[in-house]
Amino acid sequence: MNRIMRALLRTVLVQLPLARERMESGVAYNPLSTKMHSDPYPIYRKLREKSPIHRSRLINGWILTRHRDVDAVLRDSKRFSNDERSGTNVAKPSPLAQSPNSSHESKRSWMSSWLG
Repeated sequence: MNRIMRALLRTVLVQLPLARERMESGVAYNPLSTKMHSDPYPIYRKLREKSPIHRSRLINGWILTRHRDVDAVLRDSKRFSNDERSGTNVAKPSPLAQSPNSSHESKRSWMSSWLG
């Protein structure tokens, strides 16, 4: 696939979820945009006004913009968790953490020798 097609595909794959967000909530959150990197505060203000608990399809997650919401989520690990056993898994454990002990110890030893 040539460079132009890849760039076009990347643009479409980013813009479609953003367009859906914008239609649903009136605002879209794109952490990759140059606007976000140069001055994120107007975007955060718009999120707080229109969609303070915002579902981002681009990053497949939730954006919380109010202190009280962040505080509530951080204090309630039973309802808000990425633990696989709770059925709301977001993150996968690393393969290193899943390795049997002997394999884990050998990898850890090897990595430690590189880190000093």
